[in-house]
Amino acid sequence: MPPKTEYSLTDFGRTLSPIIEAMQQWGNTHLNIAGSEESEPLLEQGTSEP
Repeated sequence: MPPKTEYSLTDFGRTLSPIIEAMQQWGNTHLNIAGSEESEPLLEQGTSEP
């Protein structure tokens, strides 16, 4: 069994959070425009859970 490796985001990496959240919001807004009435967000806003 390979050794367990844990990764964590650096402070610099965390600065991307507002950009990623804005992209998620844009995607959720335009998902319905794409024509799928059954579409729903893949992630709840503010969480990393599906």
